[in-house]
Amino acid sequence: APCYSSDDISERSGIVVSLWNMSSGGQGNRANVVVTGPSLVVNTPLEFWHEKTLLLGMNVFRDKEDCTSADQCDLKRELYLGSMQYDGRVAGWPGAKLNIRLLRSAHIYTRTPGQTLWDVFGAVGGAYGLIVSLVGVLVHCFERHESKVTERMSASASRNEPRPPQRQAIPVGADLTAAHPEDE
Repeated sequence: APCYSSDDISERSGIVVSLWNMSSGGQGNRANVVVTGPSLVVNTPLEFWHEKTLLLGMNVFRDKEDCTSADQCDLKRELYLGSMQYDGRVAGWPGAKLNIRLLRSAHIYTRTPGQTLWDVFGAVGGAYGLIVSLVGVLVHCFERHESKVTERMSASASRNEPRPPQRQAIPVGADLTAAHPEDE
């Protein structure tokens, strides 16, 4: 059954527990109202003139998005104590009053399958940072390798060491005998 409640104390909704004819003195001027549920036990002390409100919240645990009933997925509901507030004095009669209301909205938690390390990096923005760092390391390694090769070449040129033979490009269809006349 649908249930509407509000945490606005001026709006009359939820459950009202009224304790009538409480004595104004001695042992009969105090009562404890116990609210129990599968995951909740709240003991609320009331004096003969108290008006209090219990605001109960609800946690909803589910294993699929957009699931609204236990027929559609594994859905569990748990109540928790949102707050207990003193509303003031009961006026006009010797008794106590306890309002029990639900908070305006529930906390909904959706359980998802286990995450991989890449999912975790992606969720916190680490994947982008990891990729940028990896590319930066690769570029740095290539630059160091290139600078070492350049240093070796300039060092061998300064010592007048012979350079390794250079390859020559020969155009396709060129006359090879004209390039080497001494071979004839």
